[in-house]
Amino acid sequence: MAHEPELRILNPSRYTVAWIAPLEIEVQAALQMLDQVHPGRFPASSGDKYVYHAGEICGHAVIIATFAAGQPYGTNSTTSLASHIKHYFPNLRVGLLVGVAAGFPNFSCSPPRDIRLGDVLVALAVGNDPAILPYGLGKQIGATKFEPLRYGHSLPQTADIIRSAIAKIKASELI
Repeated sequence: MAHEPELRILNPSRYTVAWIAPLEIEVQAALQMLDQVHPGRFPASSGDKYVYHAGEICGHAVIIATFAAGQPYGTNSTTSLASHIKHYFPNLRVGLLVGVAAGFPNFSCSPPRDIRLGDVLVALAVGNDPAILPYGLGKQIGATKFEPLRYGHSLPQTADIIRSAIAKIKASELI
C-alpha cells in the first residue's frame, strides 16, 4: 500500500488577494494565471465551508475560491463565499470577483460602453451614484407574471487602494 505524502499546511495570514471565480470554467482559467502554485492545504475546522486554491501572481499571494460543487450561483452564494473568505484570510487587501457574467453595456452613451468577455470592469463612483450596483434582469412571480428589477441596494464605496490605482492608470493615459 503506497503512502501518500502529507500536504504542507498553508498560512491564511500570508494571502493578500482573493479571487472569486464562481464557475468551474472560471476557476480553471484563474489557475492558469498563477505564476506559481502553492501546494498544500489550509487548516480546516468544523465551521469551514470552502477550500481554496493558492498561489502567486507577480509576487502577490493569491487565493482562488469557488462555490461548492452543486451550489447554485448568484448573489446569495457569492455573498456567503465572500463572507467566509473575509473571515478566514485576515490580511486581504483586495478581493476580486472575476467571471463571465453579465456586464453593463450601454450603447446609448457616447462613446458607447460595450462590455465583452475578457474586458476588466473596475467600479468607480461618479457623482452621487454608487460605485457598484447589484443587477438582475428580474424575477418570476407565479406562473405568468415577470417583474423586471431595477437598481437594488448599493454596495460600499470602492476601497481607497483601488481608487488610487484607478487614478494612477488614468494619469498614465495622459502621458
